[in-house]
Amino acid sequence: LFGHKNTVLAVAWNPSNGNWLATSGRDHLIKLYDIRTNREWLTLQGHDREVCSLAWHPSQEGLLTSGGFNGSLAHWVISHQAGGQLTPHTYIGRAHNYSVNMIAWHGFGHLLATASNDGIVKFWSREPPGSALTTLRQEESQEQQLELQYGPRLEAGQDSSAEADPFAADSKRTMHVRARRM
Repeated sequence: LFGHKNTVLAVAWNPSNGNWLATSGRDHLIKLYDIRTNREWLTLQGHDREVCSLAWHPSQEGLLTSGGFNGSLAHWVISHQAGGQLTPHTYIGRAHNYSVNMIAWHGFGHLLATASNDGIVKFWSREPPGSALTTLRQEESQEQQLELQYGPRLEAGQDSSAEADPFAADSKRTMHVRARRM
């Protein structure tokens, strides 16, 4: 399959139908291919930088999430009738401080995990599958993250056995996981 004008950075099969393959690259684009016809049928355009990661929702056939080199996240709603170019349904410009390298939906589709070069893993929630998506504004993105209490953020080298109440009112609502070099 040819379609990108530069390096391809991610590929993802649609788990719901098995016929759609999404690819993304340094050309800031996402291309969708239908393997039954072996042709590109849709181009997704909306990232300002390279598109580093892709993940299809596990049960909503037309929901694709992408992560950008500039820390952005985009949600795309795709239908069988789509063709040509499509812009994001939801765009979060500063989801992370650095590139979003990994995106993974929970198997039930109610949580999204993103990992970045900023050393942080974030968990995001959305409305239940089947309900209408709501548009997020950048300043509200923190409020849309998983609203569970995980305790204080640990920096590299900090003792994780320190006593802390994970359900304290001042605990962070986002679980931050710092990468450690071995």
